[in-house]
Amino acid sequence: EDMPIGIKSNFMVWKDKDGGYRWFAIYSNQFRAKDAPPEIISEKSHRAFVNLVDSGTVDYPELWHWHIPGARWGKADWLDYADGFAVASGTVDPGHEKEAEALSQMDDIRVSHGMPSSFIVRNKQDPTVIDFHVTTEISDLPGFAAANPLTEFVVLNKEFDMALSPEKRDYLRKAGLADDAISEIE
Repeated sequence: EDMPIGIKSNFMVWKDKDGGYRWFAIYSNQFRAKDAPPEIISEKSHRAFVNLVDSGTVDYPELWHWHIPGARWGKADWLDYADGFAVASGTVDPGHEKEAEALSQMDDIRVSHGMPSSFIVRNKQDPTVIDFHVTTEISDLPGFAAANPLTEFVVLNKEFDMALSPEKRDYLRKAGLADDAISEIE
């Protein structure tokens, strides 16, 4: 499928309840990117990667600046694939909070991800389709450098409470969750 256009990215940082910084990224999808040649990472490949991480077979990706080795500033601790999009969240490494805050003030920050070629398996009928990959790093980068404009990086630059609506809190209580468990979910 060809990639829709017209999505503007945001870059924000938030503090978790322990005061550490967290990030969120839409780092890939199943749409054709602007690589040379233009490629698609299949849904099958994205789902297989999430399963490998969930099973502990491969590690969560690190967070880097613009694919630069040695520019790590965080690490993912959660991944998923939903509705055609690969998403990740993680922590900002201690001592790198100023980088997160600075990036949250910049315009048009996108995301890319590094996949070592030794882990890429291409579709036999269409080699521009990737049927298997392993992502080792997720990178923030300026919008012009992103092969896939449908990526987004979110880091909130203020404390952020992911409060549930009263209806959802009531539902969770009825489902047997204690208030401290509901607070942990939030």
